[in-house]
Formats: sequence, C-alpha cells, structure tokens
Amino acid sequence: MRKIYVSLLSKKRLSITKAVGTLCMMAFCFFGILSSGIAQTISVTNVATTPVCAGSNVTITFDVTNGAIGNEYTNSTIYQVYLSNSSGASFLVSGSTFSVSASYSAVPLTSTTGLTHTFTIPAGSSTGAGYKISIGSSSPAFDASTGSGASSAFTINAQLVPSVNIASNTGNNICAGTSVIFTATPTNGGATPSYQWYIGPTAIAGETGVTYTTNALVNTNQVKVVMTSNATCAVPATVTSNVITMTVNPTVIPSISISSSATNICAGTSVTFTAATPNNGGISPIYQWQISTDGGVSFTDIAGANSSTYSTSSLLNGNIIKLKLTSNANCASPNPVFSNEVTMTVSQPPTVSNAGSDQSVCATAATLAGNTATAGTGTWTLISGSGTISSPNSPTSGITGLGVGANTFRWTIANAPCTASFDDVIITRSDIPTVADAGIDQSVCA
Repeated sequence: MRKIYVSLLSKKRLSITKAVGTLCMMAFCFFGILSSGIAQTISVTNVATTPVCAGSNVTITFDVTNGAIGNEYTNSTIYQVYLSNSSGASFLVSGSTFSVSASYSAVPLTSTTGLTHTFTIPAGSSTGAGYKISIGSSSPAFDASTGSGASSAFTINAQLVPSVNIASNTGNNICAGTSVIFTATPTNGGATPSYQWYIGPTAIAGETGVTYTTNALVNTNQVKVVMTSNATCAVPATVTSNVITMTVNPTVIPSISISSSATNICAGTSVTFTAATPNNGGISPIYQWQISTDGGVSFTDIAGANSSTYSTSSLLNGNIIKLKLTSNANCASPNPVFSNEVTMTVSQPPTVSNAGSDQSVCATAATLAGNTATAGTGTWTLISGSGTISSPNSPTSGITGLGVGANTFRWTIANAPCTASFDDVIITRSDIPTVADAGIDQSVCA
C-alpha cells in the first residue's frame, strides 16, 4: 500500500497539484480571502432636513459593509462624522464619536443598511451648496477623512439673527390726543415677517402690521413689537424690539382778551388796544392784531402789529379789531386762539359853523342866517340879550322878542364825540323913536 501511495503520488503529482489548487479556490483559499485583502466600507446615503441650517440637527442615514472575517460592524463599533467645506473638497472631524445599536450582519462582505445618526451642523457654518458628510469608524477601521463614502452635496444655510427696531413719527414726548405712528424696521425678517404690537405686557388686539397708529396713549405707556421672522435659518425666529416709553402731557387751553382806550371816537383820534396777560400763552407768545372792514365777515393781519399793544389813528366807522394769539406753551390747544372783538364807532368832525353876518334892526323880530351842517347837528342858543328862537335847529330860525341893544346868538354844530364848532352873530335892535309931533300948524301975521 505504501508503495502504491508513493507511486501514486509520484506519478500523479501534477494532478494532485491541480486538484489542490481547485480545492483551494473552492474552499481553503476562500478563508484566506476572507481573512485579508477585502476592506470594510461605510456609505452615507442621505442627509435629511430641509432646509439644513447652521446649528440645526440633521439625520444622517448610512450603510456599512463588513470586510473580511474579523472586520465586521457591531454595536460596539465607534463612528466619527466628517464634514466637508462648502465646496466638498476637504473634510474635518465634526462632533463626537458615536455608536449605533442595530441588528448588524455578521457575515463577511455583507451590508447593514439604514443606520441613522442625529448630527448637529456647526453653528458657525457659512452658507454653501457643496457640503458633504462622510462617516469613518474604528473596530473595524474605515478612514473617511478624505471623503470616502461621502453623501451627495447638500446646502447649509448660515444662521440669520433677526432683530427689529421701532421708532415713532413724533418722538416719545407728545400731547394728549396726538396721533402717533410707530413703524417697525426688521433685520433678517424674511419676505413676510409677522408682528404683534404691545403696550406694556398686553398684546394690542388687531395690531399685527408693520405700523401701529394710535391717539389714545397715556403717560408712561411702553410700546414694543414682537416679530416672528420667516427668513430661512432665522435664530431665534421670534424677537422683541426696543421699548419706547411715552411721555404724554396734558392739553392746556390758551385764551386772550383785549380792551381799547376808546370805542366811540372822532376820526383821526389815536386809539390804543391792549392785550391782557394771556392764559396759557407760554413764555413768549406770538401776537398778531387783525382788522375787519366788512362787519366781521373777514379779518386781515395788520402789518407790523405784533406786540401786546396796538395804537392807530386811522380807524373808520364800523372797523372791528381783534387779536390772534399763538401760544408757545407745551400742548396748547386750540392754537392759535382769538380775542374778543372791539367794534369802533368813528364820527367825522362837524361842519365849521358860520352864524352869518351881524344884523341891526329896529323891530323886535329878525331872521337868523347860519350855514347848513353837512356833518353834525346845528343848534341856536341865546348867549346874551333877549329874544326867543323859534326853531333852534334851523340855520334860518326866526327870532322874536328882541331886546333893545345887542342880542348875541350862537350857532353850534356838534357831532359827538368830536369837538363842536360854533359861531356868534349879534343882532342889534335900535329903540323905536317917539313919533314926532311938530304941533298944530300956525298962521301968524307977524
């Protein structure tokens, strides 16, 4: 048997070698292949979250494929995420190592799919569309530092920090009842940010626009707005504006009254109008005197009449004077205000009186010859002597009962309050002589 075996081996060496080679390929060499030469791999199949924002969490889905015997993935495998730059050209370690519990395949060269890991994108990441993620491991080792098995490129959006500022069109110091418009100016608010206005801690019903208008503020009200940004990757999405604390001052009512040195005057007389101390006029009120020449239908400013007094000698009958006061007191309303009105009665000087020429009469009656008054009223009066004036207001009144000698009559034309004009006439009555009686005619012979 030994000889036969040796002979057989000697004669069939080539055939055995071939057989052994065949067996190696079918079984024994398979073990060698499994024990060396085939490397394990990790492939990132998905990075899920839309949009991907810096600082936000994403879910990474990846598959692992076992290598040769002894290089199988298990629950004890330690993984490490690598995040590329925005162009996907270089990768750096990002985040902490982790393990994933799963039902791993224990068979060499087989895969376990659908493993997931939650990863936080670094908050400082800039915006870019070429980012990639790869995952490396130890036990078994897989080097992903150069991007092996990396995901498809995805976009990271940098964090946007929203803010909102408010301002009012009146400032924060107003008068009660003033209409104020508050306007919000957003930063990183997105295309359609939403707003909610507040007074103190209380939301104002219905005030959800970019502006808020009100005339109902009270002192110390604090106004603010809360904005919710709809910009991509706004962090935080909801922000509160600055606070405007309002100072609301009470309204004061100004008033002014005037008086005049006269209201019934003769034309050309100087009249002074004086303003009383105004109520709520402020430190330096503005005065403007006005005149009406149409019975008070309209008033015009008198040029240069801008002090608390106004003097003039040019008034006409029926002129009306009043004063416009503009207060500079805080929160004066209404403003300006107007004083009482002073209506002027202006009379023209009377016609110059002319009592006529002196007369000499013998009778006890005479006729006066005064001039006719075109302005004012004429009146005859007896100054001296005697006589009865039949029509005192007639320039040509008759006189009876003249006394012997000089009788003085005065013709006065008056138009109050102007100074009256007068003139005197003297009517001299001579005594009627005794009727001459030369006696009886005589006839004499001597």
